[in-house]
Amino acid sequence: MTNGPSSPDECPAKADTRNSLWYSGLHTLGTSLLATPLMVIGGIILARALGPAGKGSYDLVIATTALLEVLLDFSLSAGVIYVVAKGDSAPGSLALRLTLIAPCQGLAAAAILLFLRHTGYSAALLPPHIGGQAIAAVAISLIFTEFSAFWRAILFGLQEIIRVNRLELISRVLFLFMLVTTVGVLFAVRHQASAPVFIWVHVALLILTSLMFLYSLYPYLSRGKTGFRELVAFAFPCYLANFSQFLNFRLDVFMVSYFIGVEGVGLYTLAVNLAQMIWLIPQSAAKVLLPKIAASQEAASENASSTAQITRITFWVSLVVALFLAIFARFFLPIVYGEAFRRSIAPFLWLLPGIVIFSTVNVLTSYIAGIGKPQVNLFISLAGLFFTLTLDFLLIPRFNIIGAAMASTVSYSISAALTLWFFRRQAGVGLRDIVLITSEDVGAIVSLLRDVYQRARFGAVG
Repeated sequence: MTNGPSSPDECPAKADTRNSLWYSGLHTLGTSLLATPLMVIGGIILARALGPAGKGSYDLVIATTALLEVLLDFSLSAGVIYVVAKGDSAPGSLALRLTLIAPCQGLAAAAILLFLRHTGYSAALLPPHIGGQAIAAVAISLIFTEFSAFWRAILFGLQEIIRVNRLELISRVLFLFMLVTTVGVLFAVRHQASAPVFIWVHVALLILTSLMFLYSLYPYLSRGKTGFRELVAFAFPCYLANFSQFLNFRLDVFMVSYFIGVEGVGLYTLAVNLAQMIWLIPQSAAKVLLPKIAASQEAASENASSTAQITRITFWVSLVVALFLAIFARFFLPIVYGEAFRRSIAPFLWLLPGIVIFSTVNVLTSYIAGIGKPQVNLFISLAGLFFTLTLDFLLIPRFNIIGAAMASTVSYSISAALTLWFFRRQAGVGLRDIVLITSEDVGAIVSLLRDVYQRARFGAVG
């Protein structure tokens, strides 16, 4: 197959928009901000329908799926972005190779869970009362999660960032619609809501999302070299870093499940999910930074300057948002999610300092990977994991879910300190350049917002 009419080579006017780091980053941030209320509403529906224990069972299955995804994905998606952005791979041939990999990953996930269930060590990963149904749901979820991740990564490598943003927003809208419909049907038939019902709703969403991404990728499926060897060479150190970083983010959920149970998981994951919404800002920048850096490694000074600017802006925006959430959480959280979730407030407040500090890491790790040094991210994430694991064992049995939040904040702070140290050494920029807002930053933001407004106005008139 050859490139269709929307190929980058045949749309030079659109390429300028795609190739603007700031415009792509702002579009990604705008999409995330539009998706945030959808995520919050979806979380409210689940919390109200299931309560702490039921929500904990649902969250544990989702977290286990994510754990196995990171374990079995080998960070192939990061490698896909890298080789496609550098022009070292034909998307069609690469997509065919990846299509054969995803089902194997799903089968491997099922085998791991069945083995753990047989040996009696699966209670920390899966709710015991759901049983084999949860294993099937995790395996199917993983297959279609991988499909979506592969197709998304190819589109990112092709700089089709805005297209990806639109698809992800549609997916969020679709999930909310499916949740509301499910609750309505359950109410109409007078059936009690349960975690397995919503788990299968989530599985259905993943299937639909993968099909949407595949449809959007179809015009770009040209044939040629796969670049798979280069992909794996880049992905392996990324895999080790991503896996250890995932454990930094989610190990506490499984530890809470082990020491406290699914009700503790439901309370703690609400605090974590609300706090980590702050990361939508730096993650929006990180999504577009990796392919940009990988595609223009010769512009080292410009890349370092842009990365420092994005880092300091996202840090201060994250801090302001965190202060706002800290002020209003105590009043609004029980009203919105229910009085049963009042116990989520304390761990939420303990998490916020670490979340804000780690916002810098979300940006800088993409720069480090983009310059071809993902092994540095590995060493830093391993250091963070050491403190996460040690402090979880020390603090969770004593302080319950508050102890998990304390451990995360300490681990995030250590990872941020190490990442900032390496970036300063590699890029040759001072600490002031990374953390202090300048008048140029304000001018750049105002100019960009004006440019976006003019584009939107011109498009509306056209």
